[in-house]
Amino acid sequence: MGGDVTIWILKPIWAVIYYVSFAVIVVLKLIWKPLEFILLPFIYLGSFLLNCLAAPFRFLAKFEVPIHPQRRARELADGEQTLYVYVGIAAIIGIAGGLLLSLVSGGLQGLLGLGGEAQLKTRSAKDYRKEKRSTTSDTKRRQVATASVSPPSSETRTRRKKGKRSKTGRTPTILEELDSDE
Repeated sequence: MGGDVTIWILKPIWAVIYYVSFAVIVVLKLIWKPLEFILLPFIYLGSFLLNCLAAPFRFLAKFEVPIHPQRRARELADGEQTLYVYVGIAAIIGIAGGLLLSLVSGGLQGLLGLGGEAQLKTRSAKDYRKEKRSTTSDTKRRQVATASVSPPSSETRTRRKKGKRSKTGRTPTILEELDSDE
């Protein structure tokens, strides 16, 4: 009698779940075809990229010695192994050795004080401008002091001629005497 009640309760619940899931599947099938058409270029691109990533592993699989499935366990126990096993072990040993060497050299470098503390001091743009202003003001003061020591005569004028710049970046000043009477 108790089993009949559970059947009467579960049968309508199961029918609702069945028809709702059926409706969802039909709607998803209607949406899936256009969605698949839109996503098809991305699917092909993903497939191509996965094939490119799997190519090295397919290449390594060519080195495997073909062994009959029944004889495989016995032959591996006898010592016959494939080439990529040896290459894999060599890679693991190389990576472990490199990490160990890196850790040891880093520890010794820190212990002996050979660390890279000697970094180049970089200037900011603000520091550069400040330094340039101070050097230009010093240069102007020197020019004023030089001019006050030897003032130019009325008959002589200084003219700066354009010429090649020297390696220091300064152009030479050429003094010429000009007749002021003309």
